[in-house]
Amino acid sequence: MAAQHQSADGIVEAVDNDESFANLAAEHVSYHSDDPRVATVSRDGVVTTHAVGAATISATVDGVTGSTPIIVTEPLSMTAPSVAAPGTSFSVTATTANPSGGETLRQAGFSLTAPDGWTVTPSTPAAFPTVSPGQTITTAWTVAVPADAEPTQSAPALTTQLTFTDSAGKHSENTGATLSIPYPSIAAAYNNSGVSDDSAPAGGNLDGGDTSYSAQTLAAADPSLTPGAVFTHDGLTFTWPAAAAGTPDNIVATGQTIPVSGTGSTLGIIGTADYGAASGTAVITYSDGTTQPFSLAFNDWWTNAAAPGGDVLVTLPYLDNANGAQHNQVSLYAATVALIPGKTIEYLTLPNVGSALINQTAMHIFAVSVG
Repeated sequence: MAAQHQSADGIVEAVDNDESFANLAAEHVSYHSDDPRVATVSRDGVVTTHAVGAATISATVDGVTGSTPIIVTEPLSMTAPSVAAPGTSFSVTATTANPSGGETLRQAGFSLTAPDGWTVTPSTPAAFPTVSPGQTITTAWTVAVPADAEPTQSAPALTTQLTFTDSAGKHSENTGATLSIPYPSIAAAYNNSGVSDDSAPAGGNLDGGDTSYSAQTLAAADPSLTPGAVFTHDGLTFTWPAAAAGTPDNIVATGQTIPVSGTGSTLGIIGTADYGAASGTAVITYSDGTTQPFSLAFNDWWTNAAAPGGDVLVTLPYLDNANGAQHNQVSLYAATVALIPGKTIEYLTLPNVGSALINQTAMHIFAVSVG
């Protein structure tokens, strides 16, 4: 609720039906509020808000009236982490401030709603008999995530509600926050088979069209691009997925959160895209709760040229389809992002690009490294 007068641009105009402008300095103007409990307007046109609700402010010039609605709300904010692991607890706070010059709020209180099975415990008072003008109130809760909480690709929601009474009646305000449940490992998040053996090409399906990288061409290009092997690129040490050809070996990016360990100045990501270039906002979460959004992009695997800021990991002479080798060059790419100095990375939340379906753009993540 805003009781303070708000600054205007200092220009008030009235237009007659013939599109000429009326000089309000020389005209008689009257103002009216249809609900003075919510807001009043002075004879000079200054609006003052008093309570939460809606009011219509009217101005009449030479018998012609114009009006505009105003909505008065109580400010409400909420803080919560962006990631919460199964079996852990975290703190959530809700805050509102009753602006100076307003009226005293009565019977104010906060509540917090979490997903089913989660435990919410207030750690500070949640009810306030009165909230004086200029007073700020805050409530904190401890939220416990069940140990068997499943990783989420769309984040569960937390919702806090503020209820109170003022001269205009009873009111409620709501705000929410989303957070992700991370996978226990990168491998646990694999949901796509992007590499097949030339002897069983139908085992891979990178793009929804039964095509995939050839395990043989990967190994020929670099013996380190074999299951579980370690390789170096851009000064970073990666581990190629320890998955047999034809089994899940990459993550189709749809907003998953994965754990990332290690310290250093750079995060490296090996990936590709199909049915066009793929990009979106990824988010790094550090151990102190700090978050760092950044843009992650990979070109189509058939493009054989990296997206801006990235580079090519390897270009292969052919790919596999369900019937065998398809002689078209394809590539894998690398992307890097600078980390905040002095912080330890804990999680990476991938962009929500889309599922690996035929004719639908998708982003694939094969490996992640910090160094």
